[in-house]
Amino acid sequence: EGSSRPTTTRAAAAAAAGMMTAEFFWPHLRVIMFWQLFLVSLYFPVVLCDTVNVNLTQPSLWLSAATFCSKEEYLTRTYIGPTEGFVPTYVIYDQRTDTEGYIGYLPLEKTIFVVFRGSISTKNWLTDFDFRKTSYDTYPECECQVHEGFYKAVQAVIEDVIKEVKSLQTLLDGQGYRVMVTGHSLGAALSHLTGQFI
Repeated sequence: EGSSRPTTTRAAAAAAAGMMTAEFFWPHLRVIMFWQLFLVSLYFPVVLCDTVNVNLTQPSLWLSAATFCSKEEYLTRTYIGPTEGFVPTYVIYDQRTDTEGYIGYLPLEKTIFVVFRGSISTKNWLTDFDFRKTSYDTYPECECQVHEGFYKAVQAVIEDVIKEVKSLQTLLDGQGYRVMVTGHSLGAALSHLTGQFI
């Protein structure tokens, strides 16, 4: 009763006062941010520019939907609607992970698109459920960790993707083309990681 010694720890007192301590907050924030990024990646494309161009959301959506067609049709199909005039140049495919998509450019929007397909196969679902964290070797200085399945799927195709994007940038040099990486579901997650390489 007469003791001047506090009966609760600082963490307990902070919790009782409704405040979060750094020891509690940061580990939980990382988990929350991981799942928010995962859920957001299911719906939104990644735009690699200073500002988001709302005009590109429709072509991005239509091109993402087209990845669910047969990969044999990517280079020969007629692109319509907001993707009219799209010139496909490369099919992205890795048999081991069944990572699939395509690359091309849309002259009307002066944009090079890298587009990934979402989950439709057992291999894709195995990629989705391989959610252990692994070191993010792309930027080792950040000491970050990423979803292992998504990272392996990107690693399986990234060299060819970068090569094709650079080839298109050379072909279209001086014409003001930007690069957009997009996809739906699994494809959106892969687009987030691929965007870091481009």
